[in-house]
Amino acid sequence: MTLSFSQENILARDFIRKIHAGFVKAGLPHDFPPEYLAELADVQPKYHSIRQGHRWRAGMKIHFTAKNRTPDMYLFAPVIECTGVQNIEISSEQKTGYLAIWIDGKECGPFGVDAVCRNDGLTNDEFCKFFDTRTPYVFQGQIIHWTGRTYPELSEL
Repeated sequence: MTLSFSQENILARDFIRKIHAGFVKAGLPHDFPPEYLAELADVQPKYHSIRQGHRWRAGMKIHFTAKNRTPDMYLFAPVIECTGVQNIEISSEQKTGYLAIWIDGKECGPFGVDAVCRNDGLTNDEFCKFFDTRTPYVFQGQIIHWTGRTYPELSEL
């Protein structure tokens, strides 16, 4: 199934390099040239993606694409298997600005929130902007994993 990343969003443009860094740091197969590997050494890796809905299942093939549904669409990483899927709920409260994340029905707590943001390739501030948590908000969807690790194990990275 296609896992598409928009090129219009400035954060999404960095996701390609972050996904590549995640492939390298997780030991996943790739054919990136040695000079590019050196560039990725200091890039914050992205180990999963968060998507609205509940379409994904472990075992599905992930086709990492950019510019999806256009004549310029392209794959930017090797096709690999989805190794796990977890339900996620993200909510914020307008008065306090508090961000809460539940994975498979369990609240993450502050350290877990930090880990989810980091493993999604974002800082906490970027994560809040990306999910627009300035207003009362509830997001429900899935975390799509491709490294073989899921939460709570990913909290330790």
